[in-house]
Amino acid sequence: MLIMSIAFNWGGEMPKMALKQEISPATRLLLIKLAEGFADGVRNGTFAFTEQDGRRIADYVGSVVNPQPKIRICSMAQACEYLHISQPTFRKYVRQGLLPQGIKIAGITELLWDKADIERFEKERRG
Repeated sequence: MLIMSIAFNWGGEMPKMALKQEISPATRLLLIKLAEGFADGVRNGTFAFTEQDGRRIADYVGSVVNPQPKIRICSMAQACEYLHISQPTFRKYVRQGLLPQGIKIAGITELLWDKADIERFEKERRG
């Protein structure tokens, strides 16, 4: 991974924004191509870029550089093993609303659960 520093200055009321984060080579390449495209547009007079465009790009870059935390997932069998309960008991807890409904992910046939929810339930259950 590469540490890259990017500074945006949209002028006027838009403050300077500096992002200094660890980014992947693919993201680095994307950012370089965007910067080159902007520079080419300014040089040849075809640069049509509004402040709103700048804000959108800054938001996008921020989301790429600082993505939301990934959900740690587990199957019902893994959750049951962690909780030391049977699958029928697990299903009962889901029906009672003590545990959330499972998450359906495309391409995976079984439901999955966020490990944080399972850990929170175990902590509450143990008191």
